[in-house]
Amino acid sequence: MPFNPESARKAGSKSKRGPIKPPRVKTKMAQLFEDLIADLLKNKDKLSIQQKIRLVQLLSNYIVPKTKSVIDPETFDKDKIKQVQIIIEPQDGCEPILY
Repeated sequence: MPFNPESARKAGSKSKRGPIKPPRVKTKMAQLFEDLIADLLKNKDKLSIQQKIRLVQLLSNYIVPKTKSVIDPETFDKDKIKQVQIIIEPQDGCEPILY
């Protein structure tokens, strides 16, 4: 649809959608989060170590920025891992296992 005087008239007309409804869900969610954080801070001594670790993991995704790996072409060749052969010799006299 090209932009011409007719389409400009339609674009500038008043919306037929009606008034904006208040964001009830957003305000209720914000209040819920505030209550949960206050409860966590008040009862942090009751959390187990696993729960505390999990909480730190979840919250760090939103607080700590993600890092991107950077490859330096000069040190890339120096840092390559050379192939290593691992020999496991069993103590019961069996054949050694090569990896």
